[in-house]
Amino acid sequence: MSKLQRAAQQRRPTTLRRKFRAWRASLPTALERDTLLMPDVIAENVVREVELFLGEEFPARYAVWLATKAELCYSARRHYYRTLRRSGNAAREWLCVYMRHWLDSLLGLERPDLHHCLPREFGNGQQLPPGLHPRINRRGLVPDLLPQPRAWDAARVTRLSLSLLQLFREPLADVLRKAVMDPIGASGSWQWEPYRNSWANIGEQRLPSVPGGSHWGGGLWMSTRDHARVGLLVARGGRWERRDLLPAGWVDEMRRPSAINPEYGLLWWLNTGGRQFPAAPESSYAARGAGSNVIWLDPERDLVVVVRWIDKGSVAGFVKRVVDSVSA
Repeated sequence: MSKLQRAAQQRRPTTLRRKFRAWRASLPTALERDTLLMPDVIAENVVREVELFLGEEFPARYAVWLATKAELCYSARRHYYRTLRRSGNAAREWLCVYMRHWLDSLLGLERPDLHHCLPREFGNGQQLPPGLHPRINRRGLVPDLLPQPRAWDAARVTRLSLSLLQLFREPLADVLRKAVMDPIGASGSWQWEPYRNSWANIGEQRLPSVPGGSHWGGGLWMSTRDHARVGLLVARGGRWERRDLLPAGWVDEMRRPSAINPEYGLLWWLNTGGRQFPAAPESSYAARGAGSNVIWLDPERDLVVVVRWIDKGSVAGFVKRVVDSVSA
């Protein structure tokens, strides 16, 4: 063997390692880069497992939701993070367990007619037995797919943010600043921060994909006065100083109760049946965030009220005191 051939053999592993490192660094999420697990593929397999068992086809968004939740939990849940860093096939098996549990919960919300046919063990992460479930053969008794849920879920809100990032192709904080915050005269102190690893490749740009809630250093942060300005914009139907900042009818749609949870609209909590705020009119509604930061609106009294860092169990009592004070 010549010196040239020996040198080529010695260089080859180094070249392969370099290519592998470059490929690994190009993976889009920290979960994939750290573990080499492919949450999209695993999510599709878990959904397919249930489809074969139930004899039903589910929307593609089911697998997308499972994969997104897996990526978000990896950066936000320490125990989950450690579990997926296990060696061998353990990490993949545990991710399947988590996804089966999540899918079981999702079907309980969206397809209760099919959820009751799943074994209880599936919700605990166990694999389904092979073959079609015998009770699913009565196809005529299976109702149509229920409307998409409009109940709050952090992963769904973050998924919405990523979709909007794909649409606008610029940081959502810049979009919010130009479209809403600057026109309503908000201060310059508010922030909408991403997680340290929640960045997405949009075209040739690497842009931050911001979360919906303020958790673990990310999310939307603003002062009480800025909260009040946002509340006033919503209370005025999206209009500010003779200018429509929100599409016509958006606030009305936002206040329409959902089929899954009549106390929830489009990211705002409703007082349907007086269950959220018993002392307030049913027409009142609120934005409620982490730490019980609340923007409460009462259209009948033309009130915009902001309260921050209040105990969650005391919110209804606080609203009652406000209502009593203006009704006296």
